[in-house]
Amino acid sequence: HTTLAAQVAPWVFFTTAFIFDFEALDLVSRYGGEELPLLYRISAVWGGRAGPLLLWAAIMGTVTWFMSGRSVSNSVEIRLMHGCTAAIIVISWILSPFAESTGWRGTLNPLLQTDLMVIHPPVIFAYYSLCLAVASIALAGLIKGHEARRVHEAQLHWARAGFLIGTIGIGLGGTAISIPVSVVAKHFPSSNRTIATGIVTCAGSFGFFVSPLLVRYSLIEIGWEITILYFCFLLGIGLITALFISTPKTPVGNNDNNNQTAKEALIEAFNNKSFIFLTLGFFVCGWHIALVATHIPTYMMDRGMPDWTAAMILALVGVFNMIGTMGSGYLATKFSKKKVLSAIYLLRGVSLIYFLYLPPSIFNSVVFGVTFGLLWLSTVPPTNGLVGHIFGTKHIGLLYGIVFVLSLIHI
Repeated sequence: HTTLAAQVAPWVFFTTAFIFDFEALDLVSRYGGEELPLLYRISAVWGGRAGPLLLWAAIMGTVTWFMSGRSVSNSVEIRLMHGCTAAIIVISWILSPFAESTGWRGTLNPLLQTDLMVIHPPVIFAYYSLCLAVASIALAGLIKGHEARRVHEAQLHWARAGFLIGTIGIGLGGTAISIPVSVVAKHFPSSNRTIATGIVTCAGSFGFFVSPLLVRYSLIEIGWEITILYFCFLLGIGLITALFISTPKTPVGNNDNNNQTAKEALIEAFNNKSFIFLTLGFFVCGWHIALVATHIPTYMMDRGMPDWTAAMILALVGVFNMIGTMGSGYLATKFSKKKVLSAIYLLRGVSLIYFLYLPPSIFNSVVFGVTFGLLWLSTVPPTNGLVGHIFGTKHIGLLYGIVFVLSLIHI
């Protein structure tokens, strides 16, 4: 119990500081504030890098405590879990979560200004912790030379719990843009496929831009209970609409090997250098998006810009992203998809260099918001088009899904 308390206490104290607005702490003064709703104050815990790590350590400690009730407290798997938890705590303390305030007063990242962010990180870190529990049992079995059956039986309890928590993430991933884009791609030939995927991506971008505004307005005007009902209604409409989406029996633009299995498609893809480069490119794409979405608010504050500048940049990114996805889809029908995609990545680098190395100003912030917005998700149409062009459209959902996963690792 003492070990559990030591592992959980830092996160409890840190969260309490945000709830009661202890402005003496630097991170609280940067991301918190008494004017924020209660759930937003809890979401503000994830504003810095230390908060999520302290949460992870607390969940790891809790999982380890439950594990110790099913095995000897000094067993190898328990020691491994304690070692992982200690490493997480050390890293979080290096980030100085309880540092004294420097006087800076920032704003909460707009992406964290939603009640759902109170739920999302705990679910993610609970899943990570349960996966580590399963791995520690396997490693302990290997060290002690246990039979495979015994290790499997010891893992089963925690693997089931991890699968239950993981299904929530699977459900969220199942609504990602990769699925509708891949379905639409099967309906169109290569000549105009990227335009169609650009329209779908644009529609998703519009929802991503509008929904936070609607949620904010709805929470203020009618409260969270009715807001949740409205969104459940919208989800119901999406569910019903999805039932009427059809996939052609013979996908348009399919390659010659119509009898290819999913396993054969994967083997072919991973033996293709172009697919590997596409995947690595999308990895960089996700890194760019996570960099801007996560760190722009803090960066603008550190450079002495007004609090509203970060929100303005993210708003411009959301608006011009719709134009960029449509534009890249059109250009990919007129020019080489490979060259269009290369140009997008090159211009992203130019936009970031312009913003980071020129003196901070409102004008430069607007230029960055517009240019990076045009390039935000404009990689989707040409990337999806290249996958369909190289491998056909029969397994495009599977292959593009693998490419898409790499862009989410940073998030």
